[in-house]
Amino acid sequence: MSVNIDQVLEETKKFAAQNPRILNAAMMSNEIVLNKYAKLVPKIRGEFASVNSVMGHVVQQFGATWTETADVQFRGKQSRSYHQKVNFAFTPAEILGSWIQQKYDEGVDLKDKTISKHVMTMLSAKIISDVNILSVKGVYDAAQPTVFGKSMNGLNKIHTDLLANTDNPCFIIPTDAIDDTNILDVVLQFEKGIPEACIDMVKGIKMSRTNAQNHKLLYEEAFGKNQDYKGDKGNRTRLGEREIHVIPGMSNAVIEGTVEFNFGKFIDVIENPATITDVQKLDYKIKVFGEFSLGYDYIVNELVFLNSPTVLYRGLRDADLDKLYYPEEVFTYAP
Repeated sequence: MSVNIDQVLEETKKFAAQNPRILNAAMMSNEIVLNKYAKLVPKIRGEFASVNSVMGHVVQQFGATWTETADVQFRGKQSRSYHQKVNFAFTPAEILGSWIQQKYDEGVDLKDKTISKHVMTMLSAKIISDVNILSVKGVYDAAQPTVFGKSMNGLNKIHTDLLANTDNPCFIIPTDAIDDTNILDVVLQFEKGIPEACIDMVKGIKMSRTNAQNHKLLYEEAFGKNQDYKGDKGNRTRLGEREIHVIPGMSNAVIEGTVEFNFGKFIDVIENPATITDVQKLDYKIKVFGEFSLGYDYIVNELVFLNSPTVLYRGLRDADLDKLYYPEEVFTYAP
């Protein structure tokens, strides 16, 4: 069976025109692990300024004179989405075999399964796979635009930067360094370090697949013989029964918790919506051009809780900020 490349070109253009949001569907898919835990933040430009207001206490004993008590501060941070492109080329003659094989396996009539649809399905799956990697392991580097992994910052880089950030710091909870034998104890240390005001708002804890597997094994070993034990208990924390959110590729050194809706997925639906922008023919190849804008970040850093085996003192590493965000907590600082 031969393939007419011009026919495939026109077919692919038609498919792209009829399915302009196919890239967007891939980018928004829950098969991208971080999407399950991210609040969608549609935005217009690459930079996104978020502002959070923090108010002190306002209730006091009644008196005849006006005594203002609340201290309101507005604090902001910059997040961003990263403009990405998709350059994908395929040779129709080379893809013919997989197209026919898929039709045979699925029992689909040839007229109902075009090569263009087959190719775009493959492309969508690859975009999902790539974004799963980038969203966790990516490290943005403008000097390396053609190197995979350098087009955006992923969760590991975000966490590394958070632990070093003193302007918009995260809340650090000192724990032991994580190894294969102590993740159960580290998670317990971590949960006990969450500020009282946020205990009920932290519904899950993110960790690597290795840490999650070790957590389950150690939980079963320690409590599996209890009468109330159920198989899914190892997928939850012991103290708060928080769900363990498994993030493949996440650093084994870090566990994370944050309040609900504080982790954002930033996209650009105005200037750079995810779309196929062009389809061209070059010799024996069909070239597909696409682009989208995407980034992940926390909206309020001060409501993010990360463990650290090297930081000795629990909190935001700033006495004024600790008092502002967590006025009811007792903190200890270096002498």
